[in-house]
Amino acid sequence: MGAVNVPDLRSYPPGDIAKIARLSPAFDHHLKLLDKLPASTSDRLRFDRHQAWCEAAIATLLKNSPAKTICAQWSQATDQILARYWNELNMSGHDLAFFALGKWGARELNLSSDIDVIFIARQTPTSEQFKLVREFIQLLSQPTQWAFAYRVDTDLKPGGRFAPIISSVKQFEDYYWSLGATWERLALVRLRAVAGPEDLVNAVYDVASHFCYRRYLDYGLLEDLKLLRSQIHFHNAEKEISNSRSVNLKLAPGGIRDIELFLHALQIIHGGRDRNVRTTSTDQAAQNLLAGRHFSSNDISFLIESYWLFREFENQLQAIDDRQTHEIFETQNPNEYAEFATRSAQVNEIVATVLGQPAKIKALPESIEEQAEWLSKLGFSIRTITDLWPNLIRVLESTAKTFRDSELRQKVLRELVEACAINALDKDLALAMVLDFVQAIRARSSLLSLLAHENKILVELSRLFGCSRYLGGVIASRPELLDGFLYRQTANSTKNSGAQSFEVQLEDLAEERLLSEIVSASQFLRSRNVNTMTASLTATADGIAQNIFNQTFKTAQVDDISILALGKWGGRELGLRSDLDFVFVTGSEIQPSHHRAARRFISRLTEQHRGGAIYNVDLRLRPSGNAGPIFVEANSLLTYLKSQAAPWERQSYLRARAVNAKSTIASRAFINEIKKVCLSHPLQKCDIHELARIRQALVKPSRPGWLDLKYCPGGLIDIEFCGQILVMQNQNAGWDGQTVGAFLPSSDQRHLRICQIYEKLRETEQLIQLVAEYSTTELAADSEIVERAARLSNESPSDYFKSICLLLTESDEILKEVDPRRRS
Repeated sequence: MGAVNVPDLRSYPPGDIAKIARLSPAFDHHLKLLDKLPASTSDRLRFDRHQAWCEAAIATLLKNSPAKTICAQWSQATDQILARYWNELNMSGHDLAFFALGKWGARELNLSSDIDVIFIARQTPTSEQFKLVREFIQLLSQPTQWAFAYRVDTDLKPGGRFAPIISSVKQFEDYYWSLGATWERLALVRLRAVAGPEDLVNAVYDVASHFCYRRYLDYGLLEDLKLLRSQIHFHNAEKEISNSRSVNLKLAPGGIRDIELFLHALQIIHGGRDRNVRTTSTDQAAQNLLAGRHFSSNDISFLIESYWLFREFENQLQAIDDRQTHEIFETQNPNEYAEFATRSAQVNEIVATVLGQPAKIKALPESIEEQAEWLSKLGFSIRTITDLWPNLIRVLESTAKTFRDSELRQKVLRELVEACAINALDKDLALAMVLDFVQAIRARSSLLSLLAHENKILVELSRLFGCSRYLGGVIASRPELLDGFLYRQTANSTKNSGAQSFEVQLEDLAEERLLSEIVSASQFLRSRNVNTMTASLTATADGIAQNIFNQTFKTAQVDDISILALGKWGGRELGLRSDLDFVFVTGSEIQPSHHRAARRFISRLTEQHRGGAIYNVDLRLRPSGNAGPIFVEANSLLTYLKSQAAPWERQSYLRARAVNAKSTIASRAFINEIKKVCLSHPLQKCDIHELARIRQALVKPSRPGWLDLKYCPGGLIDIEFCGQILVMQNQNAGWDGQTVGAFLPSSDQRHLRICQIYEKLRETEQLIQLVAEYSTTELAADSEIVERAARLSNESPSDYFKSICLLLTESDEILKEVDPRRRS
């Protein structure tokens, strides 16, 4: 770049100097310092800086040079000053390079800007290099009697604020290609070397160029840029509300930062294929984008014209006190305020064509006291505010990599907390789940972006966090499930299976099961339709079992094998946390390989994954019970059911259903044959007595103050077994395995009422599974579980508990009349 000059201080008449000294306290202060003789390196650096600044400030305030020239002169002077002192300290001789970013990198430095810098070493930085760089930064920024020289900002270095002050070329490359974010691609567009060995500088340029500019467009780039624009306006959004008579030239929609973001975004988008748009200069970028016809010429021209006008306003503000300010007030600067308002509205419209309108982002209250007051108004308890909230804030701050990341986290946290206050059944429980969730998402910016853009998922999260310790805990520990939850679909684990190891597929299947429970439970909370939920959970279990079966048995050298689902799985009534009851059946002679494959199948279902076991299994219904073989030959099973099985076993196999429909053993004919055999022996009096004895062992009265939905008289087990016995007694070969169907069709009002009670008890059972930390069907009148379930049902805990007791009592009375076991 050629030399850029503004008038020398000595060329101004004394009257102009005096006029500007009265107008600008900073100019007057720096001018007086220039009358002294600098005695040290630090003093000389500040002397040089203040002289260049005064020349830029007087040219700005007298308006005898355009803003573009002044910014270029001030940047060039800064280059020369810092390069001179860099060389005096022999930094390049220590194999170090020094780069400018931001407005300095673009040679468009404003009069009181920080200077954004990066230091790069050829190899892993040494302690000597760290010492030299720290001394150099101190030389620039430490206040002395000559004031400071430059505010140095190193936050744009690889790894952000808390990363080492120097990176090697290898570290620079590794960071950006593994962790580099979209905003960092934009920042590196303005990377420019100030000093350092040429080959080292070129090596860094090569890495940055490949990181910034891609030949093929990343389709997630525009979404990232839209989110970034919203982040940029984060602080400004609330200021607009609190003070509508001022505006921030830099951060307001349509302001300086918006124009820079827009032009640099176009550079990123087109720079992979058009090298001409690769430039550190914002002004030159606009010219090259015009030449390449990458956007409307009228719009680009208007943007760059507005950019330099806004920069002139900015320099005029900063030339007064040498202070980093960008805010103009209507009362103090009416002409500039009106001009900015008109132009920024049009800039905003142009920028929005690519980057969308900036979202209104609300910040968290700043102080702990303000946050406590805010939480109290939202209805959170004192204990949560004093004990839990500070921990949440600490986690939020410790997991943010950059200031921009911190803004996004604050936005998401505020919206999630306010959603919990509105939608959560238990606000304090919800906030406890939010703490676990924030700890889990940590640096996952993609998940933060998802939450920032999807209000509906925040609402769903707040509902689940506030009512279900089980599912809230699942989401908090596995936040990657959110994407599937949002789109109401599980990953199709059968697709692209050839590209993954089966171990990876098993992780996907475990995730699929969890996601199915989350989606189904969320829908259940809204509809209270337990049948829809159990049908969905059963379909998921069928698909997962079929997938694992296909992979496990493909080497068993026989096709005639089936999983015979029993119990609630067979009846398509799986609930939350349900086990799978089943046996393996084959139409061929059982081989040792069959047993090995069956054991592998069970192991793959039950081994622990990130989300726990895919399913727990129950094999007690296999012939000969727990001690019996895992596999059973089809004819042997039929023979066993016909001649040896106890009545309760025949009753259980009435719900048999084959999962893998491709097997001949899974044919409807075979399933019908099982039912035919189970129904071939009408229940005798001795059979009824045996079943009554089993009932007496299973069904027990509850303790005082307690009830058991499953095992107390009139409970779920009592109704389910009664229905199965009625199917056997009535020879109902068409029964589909669902409990309600065992009592229907019937004109007996008692049967109809039992169906209603059963569905209500199952609804209650699933609500309990949602609100409890562990799987249970036993409830105490004064328990937290009952309180939570009651609130979900809009009842008081006492009324809720009493209504369940009444249902169980009514069920027990009806069963005394219709259950063959109770009338024997």
